[in-house]
Amino acid sequence: MKVKVLCAKGYNYEKNGQQKQGITIDVCSADQLNESDGKGNFTAGYPAENIYIPRSLPLEANDIINLVGKEVELVYERRLGQRFEQLVAIKELE
Repeated sequence: MKVKVLCAKGYNYEKNGQQKQGITIDVCSADQLNESDGKGNFTAGYPAENIYIPRSLPLEANDIINLVGKEVELVYERRLGQRFEQLVAIKELE
């Protein structure tokens, strides 16, 4: 999935006695959408989404921060024994 990274957010806090740490990125579609079904349902512009960066991804916080403003390819994979796809790589596009 080709997207543009808009923002990177790191969090580190305690909730109910447990430490919560992680990183998320806000991304938007690299290509403009202009879809309509002719019945009043439409999408126009660049849809945005918040993506959780799993700890298994071998990237440091500074690596992710350096991607802000750049187009990247998000690579998802459903690993053996897992029910859902998971982000396995972020590749910077040139």
